[in-house]
Amino acid sequence: MLEDELREMFAARVQTPPASVDPAGGALRHARRSDRRRRGVAAGATLSAFAAVVGGALYLQGMGGTAQPADPNRLSFQNLFGTGPAAATTAAVQAKTPQSPQLVDLLVGAQVWTKDGRKVNLEGGGRIGQIARVPDGWVYSEGSTVRVQSDNGYSSVAAPVVSSWAVSSDGSRIATVTQEQLTVTKVNEPGQGVPLASTTVPEGAHPVTFAGDGVVLTRDGAYDYWSAGPERYSETWHKTLVAVYASAADGKAVGVVRDRTTYCLADVTPTKTGLKLGQILGCEDWLAVGLGQSGVMSPDGQWLAITADEKVRIVDLQRTRAAAAVRINESNSLVVTSVCGAREKTPTVWTADSVQAVAETPQGGLIACRHDGGQLAVEMPDGVTPDWSLVPEYGTANG
Repeated sequence: MLEDELREMFAARVQTPPASVDPAGGALRHARRSDRRRRGVAAGATLSAFAAVVGGALYLQGMGGTAQPADPNRLSFQNLFGTGPAAATTAAVQAKTPQSPQLVDLLVGAQVWTKDGRKVNLEGGGRIGQIARVPDGWVYSEGSTVRVQSDNGYSSVAAPVVSSWAVSSDGSRIATVTQEQLTVTKVNEPGQGVPLASTTVPEGAHPVTFAGDGVVLTRDGAYDYWSAGPERYSETWHKTLVAVYASAADGKAVGVVRDRTTYCLADVTPTKTGLKLGQILGCEDWLAVGLGQSGVMSPDGQWLAITADEKVRIVDLQRTRAAAAVRINESNSLVVTSVCGAREKTPTVWTADSVQAVAETPQGGLIACRHDGGQLAVEMPDGVTPDWSLVPEYGTANG
């Protein structure tokens, strides 16, 4: 051993008995002290490292009130102790976006699954076509009839219909076409079901939206406008317009115009003599595939959500107009503030506060695309069947 070897070495070097001060003993004591210091330092370092790891694990466990999931390749609270609060699910940890509750109504078969958790059976028993949420309940088409069902379950017939129909921005009127007769009907109480105005339209014409007090029509890819007043409708089809989207706030509208292979967004003004084109706001290739019901204006009229190329893009109309005003003679791009993944050719539904457009994702889920660039995964209710669809809202809050 080290002690014996040291004693023998010192004994060989001296011929007299050990002095009162033992050189070997001193060396041994020094060695022991050095060894104890080394062990103490090592033990302290080990304890410090262990404390840091445990402290870090406890800190991670406490963040947000949930523990991180156990990972064999990572030291965590669960790896150390195998106990503690339940770990968050892998799906929640790996989610690319935060989760948000159900933000809009869903149509599931012949039921409305409301955003506040109710399931409302729609009267009629047939297949539900179009549907919209309005302040008094829901307007929907069942067979060849448009019905109005209130929140308390009362159902009434609003009008016969053989084509698509449109709802006014405040949810008080619908426009329908039956046998070349365009009719605007009151759908809120009192006076529900009362025709307010009507006119004759050419075969194949049908309403797509309200703009102000009038109705935007489409036929064979062209667009026109009827002011829904006492004047009879006069045809003034605008053949360069291939889509029109109206504002719920002030009756203003925008549309997509086509010039050969170029597609541009432009301001559109409804007048008694038809739709008038205003300032060209910007041109984008993706506008060509974002036509028809793939575009929806926000209730406050400041944003336009267009679904194209498996993306929903939100256009800031005010900033786009300002940019276009200073570049009158130059081609301009639209000011897009948000881009989210969305299923192709499916319309979005704006929340009533105009903050986010809810869209179906390519995977069949829901996402809320915020106009400020954020996005939230929207919670799907348990038990929803594959035949669900989004229910647009008109006049239910700020619109």
